[in-house]
Amino acid sequence: MKATATANPRILEWEGVLNARDTGGIPAATGTIRRGALVRSGVLNGLTPAGVEALTEHGVRTVIDVRAADEIADHWDRYPLREHPIVGYRNLSFTAGHDERMRDQVRAVYAAAQSREEINRLDLDNHRDGIAAIVAAIADAPPGGVLIHCHAGKDRTGLVVALTLSAIGVSDEDIADDYALSQLVLDELVREWFAYIGAAASEQGRLRALADPSRDAMLGTLDHLHQRYGGAQAYLLGAGVTEAQLARLLARLVDADGSSQA
Repeated sequence: MKATATANPRILEWEGVLNARDTGGIPAATGTIRRGALVRSGVLNGLTPAGVEALTEHGVRTVIDVRAADEIADHWDRYPLREHPIVGYRNLSFTAGHDERMRDQVRAVYAAAQSREEINRLDLDNHRDGIAAIVAAIADAPPGGVLIHCHAGKDRTGLVVALTLSAIGVSDEDIADDYALSQLVLDELVREWFAYIGAAASEQGRLRALADPSRDAMLGTLDHLHQRYGGAQAYLLGAGVTEAQLARLLARLVDADGSSQA
């Protein structure tokens, strides 16, 4: 998908953060997602005071950081929302509940992956408990907007948001469109990622292909979700999310009258 930030009102240009956008305005089965209810972004470490102000003025009151503890520890001293007076912070790792005895085997499978879709499918299969816990936390968050982020805000965040949207009746096509918006800043995200992981020049071509959040990659991922698990609700319920939490998720995110205002 090719677009510009000014062409899409859901893009949030907050100073010091990449890949921030609001899911408000996306149609769901029974209405439209409220603006400000569910926001996604890259890591918030670089947020300036103006960026923090924009985040709070947008209505964000809960931040859920889905990175692993070791990622957070590397730069925790630079995280601007550690003790914010009105924005609560939670760390719920995407990989929580993973069987550590299988770590080497899982890493080998990921290392052999040839496409973003393949990695997304592996993540759905291997990190079900973590994904479900994050979606449950969105449902149970205090009043106000919820922001989800990982490092780049496209892969782990992308799957959490995809499951959340699918569970409240957003179409696969609209989920894939939202996912692909990360392509607007992909070059910058990839440069930052390569620097962060110290990617060897010989590996950068393959890694960039794996990083591409294409619409087709998400459509294939959602097809896997439906075929293997029976859809998002069944996937989440099977990992411990309750029917009551799914109902709260719907009530929290969707305006039944079709309005997208928070």
